[in-house]
Order: sequence, then structure tokens, then C-alpha cells
Amino acid sequence: ALTFLVGQENRTAGHTVYLTPIVVEVDDALAEDVPYLRAVLRDAQYVRNAATVFAPADTSGPLDVAAQARAARTVGAEQMLVYRISGEKLRDAHETYRLTLERSVYDRDGNLLAAGARSAATGALTPMEVILYLFAQD
Repeated sequence: ALTFLVGQENRTAGHTVYLTPIVVEVDDALAEDVPYLRAVLRDAQYVRNAATVFAPADTSGPLDVAAQARAARTVGAEQMLVYRISGEKLRDAHETYRLTLERSVYDRDGNLLAAGARSAATGALTPMEVILYLFAQD
């Protein structure tokens, strides 16, 4: 299903990219989903570009862009991807959450090249399906 959703031209084909640890900040009700949200986003990125180098999963603190850029250079990556997932409960809906997927692209020196954010509500979709949907919109 993901290959169908991500049927767009791959802008990073043939290029090594570095994916930093995925930052996730969600309401307590979604806390159990956090490992799965990270996993589905990592898998989707790998399907999009098998030359992705994944940073070790480190959720101990804020993201250090300069340190991650050094790690990207070390592995020979041309670009560095930073994803952040946030989610909060919608006030007017029962057990419905708005998830936001933010993406920043940096060059190997840590200079910001592009940034964007998309969001959608869970409604009829699971949080993992929403993240895949948002990823496919990129």
C-alpha cells in the first residue's frame, strides 16, 4: 500500500540521506503508540530510499542539529532528514487526535534546505495510518 501512496518521483533516488532520531511529542493517550509511529515512519523512509542511513534511536533529549550533521557527513550522506511527530486530542471529538508531521531537510553542513508540516485527524484512521498518509503527501 505504501508503494502506491508514495508513487511520486523519488527526489533522493541514488543519494545517501541520513535520518536523525524521530522526535515524538504526543498526548499521554497516544504514548503507547510512540514506538509504532517511529517504526512506521522509518519503514516508509526506507521504502522511499533504501540508501537511507538511520541514526541510532536516541530519545534522551533535544535534537542537536550540529552533532547530527557531523554524523551525516561521517556516513557520506548528502542530506539530513529531521522528522517530528506531534499529536493532541481534538476537543470536540471523542478519541480523535490531530497528528502533525514536520519535516526539515538539511545539507551535510547543517544548513536548512527545506521545511514543511502537514497534519490530519485520526477520525477513521489509526495514528499509524495518519502518519503514513502525511508522509505520502510529502
